Amino acid sequence: MNEPAAFANPGLFDPLALRGLELSHRGWVAAMCQYSADGINAPGMPNDWHLMHLGSFAAGERH
Repeated sequence: MNEPAAFANPGLFDPLALRGLELSHRGWVAAMCQYSADGINAPGMPNDWHLMHLGSFAAGERH
């Protein structure tokens, strides 16, 4: 039995529209606060740890 188009599983690289936001693909990582950003010198800004950690996902490393 075929699924209706509304219930079909979308592809990873298909665009996704959420209200007024359109994402070009579905491959993204949610923010995870394993270590807090620098609250003194640059409040709310990611630091080198975040760059390396999140960059490792782009490099295909397993966690």
